[in-house]
Amino acid sequence: MSLGSDVPAGANLMSCHYVFDVKRNQLGEIEKFKARLVADGSTQKFGVDFDRIFSTVVKISTIRLVLALAAALDYNLSCADIRQAYLQAELKDDLYMRVPPGHPRFDGKGRPLALKLNKTLYGLKQSGREWNKLLVAFLLSWNFVQSQIDVCLFTYSASGKVIWLLIWVDDLIIADNDPSVREKFMDALSERFPTE
Repeated sequence: MSLGSDVPAGANLMSCHYVFDVKRNQLGEIEKFKARLVADGSTQKFGVDFDRIFSTVVKISTIRLVLALAAALDYNLSCADIRQAYLQAELKDDLYMRVPPGHPRFDGKGRPLALKLNKTLYGLKQSGREWNKLLVAFLLSWNFVQSQIDVCLFTYSASGKVIWLLIWVDDLIIADNDPSVREKFMDALSERFPTE
């Protein structure tokens, strides 16, 4: 986000708010407090602030098939959760947002301040799609092949080593037949995106 008071005439100025949450462990004890800045995407205008929003997730039938095949072939199963996934993707559109509550709303000359968004943010209509495009580009650069039947199924195969990867927004299910290639992939994934 960049701060400034030079918003183009006619630009839509979105509002935003904070969402607060308390994360608890299995015993119900407080683990951490979370705060997330969320854009009010309901004020976005189609054709002005966004054009496409659809983002796919893996089909349930594909998950069942991959899990059944992994069990039959004795493949390893693991998962990965990309932290703050929607904050990773670059924003292609010029979007402006009001300053969040609790921050100065005017500059030293009394002019209203606004934020120009450089990356996607939770609440924006196109965030899911932009995140998915970023993740798919990373997987393709790693020589995964995207399925034509389910676009959220990716296959990596080299010298008899196989990884099947399923995408559900920011969660990945991984089936593989070689722990070393999985570890190499997970290292590359963690280097590119923060994972849990």
